[in-house]
Amino acid sequence: MMTGARFTPLGGFGSIYLASDAITALREVSAVFGETTIRTPPWAVFAVEGFLERVLDLTEPDVQSRFGTSLAELTGDWVFSQELHKEGKGPLPPTQLVAKIAYELGAVVAIRYRSTKNIKTGVNLVVFADRLILGQSSYLSVYDPSGLLHRRLP
Repeated sequence: MMTGARFTPLGGFGSIYLASDAITALREVSAVFGETTIRTPPWAVFAVEGFLERVLDLTEPDVQSRFGTSLAELTGDWVFSQELHKEGKGPLPPTQLVAKIAYELGAVVAIRYRSTKNIKTGVNLVVFADRLILGQSSYLSVYDPSGLLHRRLP
């Protein structure tokens, strides 16, 4: 939230990004840290299980249309748009605007969207962290049958 992300406006809300599979996760992380060097902070890949109610599915063209966006906008260069916005030379990136609207509606817990790094099969989720509330149905949990890394939100 301090630097912004595809669906997180600069200074916006806490977000948890998840990938549908390990290949997509590694491709997404490689895009952040760069594929040309092996000198990166350590990476950890772990499975997350859970249940999320009220997911906005932006992989569906009719949902994109209702939000006034398209696959081209949702997979476009949000970093460039964010830089222009920071300089006062353009609007929020379309992905951040859709997320801001969804977040402000108050009912949406997560957004499902196509990966730009694994375009054929990759699907990602961005979860609004503060929407995972104790006593409600939605949750995320690290999958660890050994019990050594038991973590759950909320």
